[in-house]
Amino acid sequence: MLRRELAQAFSNGMDYFATCGGCTAAGAAGLAVMRVLASEGLQARAAATGAHLMARLRALQQVRRAARSREGAAALLLLVGA
Repeated sequence: MLRRELAQAFSNGMDYFATCGGCTAAGAAGLAVMRVLASEGLQARAAATGAHLMARLRALQQVRRAARSREGAAALLLLVGA
């Protein structure tokens, strides 16, 4: 639920509350996701994978004229599911 001092901060004469106010499940789920991202190094892994992909696309641009344009590079990203 909501701590008394937080609830009192909303007691300003306006009768407004979000439907999810006081629900801790969403916050707990978000925190659990953040812990997994940190503990498994997923942000660093995604950065490394993205850097590898971009390096390979840049190499491909050297041999394929169609990949040199912005549209061609975007099409390649779509093809590889980036």
